[in-house]
Amino acid sequence: MAACRADAIQILKAHWHAVEAIALALDARGTLTGDDIDLIIFEAEAEVERRAELSRRKRMAAMTARAAEFREATMKKPVRRTRRATRAPITPTGND
Repeated sequence: MAACRADAIQILKAHWHAVEAIALALDARGTLTGDDIDLIIFEAEAEVERRAELSRRKRMAAMTARAAEFREATMKKPVRRTRRATRAPITPTGND
């Protein structure tokens, strides 16, 4: 029984945002159907994912800006790449 309780606590903690959303909707409406609850859970999970994606994009933009600053600070003059002289292909001499 203690293991079940621990599992339930872990699940509730992981999905507390959905529990709160259901509680708010229940308080506002008084009753909810199974479909209502499914939709509320879906929207709560989608919101968590949306916030995580925005956070990832913000971190990526910051990393890109830092990389550009680093590049500017370390490269005083752009390096020009020149073409290497190409060698003539080796042809068989026919002295096999």
